[in-house]
Amino acid sequence: MAVAAGVNSHRSGGGITEAAAAGRLRILVEDSYPLSEAAAAHRRITAGPTTGKIALVP
Repeated sequence: MAVAAGVNSHRSGGGITEAAAAGRLRILVEDSYPLSEAAAAHRRITAGPTTGKIALVP
């Protein structure tokens, strides 16, 4: 989940881009898996709701 206080991504000017550049975005990563375990990551995603992102790392 990307969270940026006071940022509206629907405005012209790309509010999310400016928030990222200013360091105001916080990405919640719930879990990470090595790329070699991509199948396990996919099973995790399809097993039910998540509160954050599931990341694959090289």
